[in-house]
Amino acid sequence: MALVHLVVDNVERRGFKRANYRVSTVSRNLTVPDNIPIIAMMILVMFFTYIALKQARRNDQLIEHGHRERIIDEMRK
Repeated sequence: MALVHLVVDNVERRGFKRANYRVSTVSRNLTVPDNIPIIAMMILVMFFTYIALKQARRNDQLIEHGHRERIIDEMRK
């Protein structure tokens, strides 16, 4: 039983060190000046995807409630 705990402890420590190394490597690579515009673009893409999905959900709700004609009015606001 002690051998199992020793092996599990060893694996957990290695996994933590490996994960910590990966996080530091990723954060170092993301903050390189060449990659900052790419990060900004990714944030913008996520933001506009959220806005589009939110509006699509709203349009689907209008259609379900029988207000299909209100979709155009909602878009013009």
